[in-house]
Amino acid sequence: MEIAELPRRTLLIVRALIWLAAGMMYFTMFMFAGRADWSIFYVFAATSVLGFIFSSPIQYAVVRFWNLPGFRRTSFLVVSIILIAAVHATLDTLMADVLQDFPKLVRSFTDNPSKAFSQLLLFSGQTFEFFIWIHAFFAAFAWTIIRSQLIVEQERRLAEAESQAQKAVLSALRAQVNPHFLFNALNAISSLMTIGQYEEAEEALMRLSEFFRASLAAERRQLVTVADELEMLEAYLEMEQLRFPDRLRANIVMGEGTGAGLIPSFLLQPLVENAIKYAVAPSTEPVDVIISSSRTYNVLRVSVEDTGTSADGSISPGEGVGLENVRSRIEALYGASASMNVSRANSGFQVTITLPFSDTPAADANP
Repeated sequence: MEIAELPRRTLLIVRALIWLAAGMMYFTMFMFAGRADWSIFYVFAATSVLGFIFSSPIQYAVVRFWNLPGFRRTSFLVVSIILIAAVHATLDTLMADVLQDFPKLVRSFTDNPSKAFSQLLLFSGQTFEFFIWIHAFFAAFAWTIIRSQLIVEQERRLAEAESQAQKAVLSALRAQVNPHFLFNALNAISSLMTIGQYEEAEEALMRLSEFFRASLAAERRQLVTVADELEMLEAYLEMEQLRFPDRLRANIVMGEGTGAGLIPSFLLQPLVENAIKYAVAPSTEPVDVIISSSRTYNVLRVSVEDTGTSADGSISPGEGVGLENVRSRIEALYGASASMNVSRANSGFQVTITLPFSDTPAADANP
């Protein structure tokens, strides 16, 4: 798996803090042992700077060997830490001697090279173990940062893939509504023309044109405001009232504070179509179709209710393409945070959809 851009600033700060703490600890230990005073504080400051520099190849090694198999990666990292710590310890010892008394260092190598070399190895060995632990700690920290970054990146890609799949599903579900409605609308216009109601047919055709003009505008957006959705439904109901002038009594009630709320476009149209198909069409009496919205804190409720019953009483809640379409859409968009309740009473059917309230335009996206 590829490693994205490292959080360089974070690692830079951590490296600085690690070696600042190490230098202060080193100096404090020497002070308590009586082997140092404030006059050579610069020696330990230089040690911290050198450690900060040597941490850079440790970071490079972690990145360089990341994609290797587990055992090889660990082996290469351990060897790299040991080698870098050895070179670091040797240079640190030489630097400390040079900063404290360079002429004395030269005389010791001139007078007794073997003794001077042995002392150099002794001091280097003492710092070598100390540096191994510090470099190993930084390597573990860098490994954790990279690991966390890859997990986040993997989750982001998974979420993006799920989002794309969800958009494809929603697009297919929404496309299912339009042919279904268009067939019914054209059939209604044809029926009006068959019985000689040409003016009504012409008016219905104009209403249909207005409805599809509104729907085309809505199709560009995944989410629309409640006000826009109800306005689109008003055009639809005006057209349907030409089919059932004496039986359809439509009532749209937009609750206070709900107009700017965002809902999936064409969410309510299939429900209204179901009410007309199963309640208004088979009835011989006037039927009320009530579309309403209400809000309680951060919860938005929209409902479609009718006061009619089917001709044979055989329609049960949850049946039909329209209801399944709506249920699938809100499930895909909101998951468990939304619900749809379908109930049947003596007065007819009621479908209530509960959604999290949002009026943020940024939530609107194309499918």
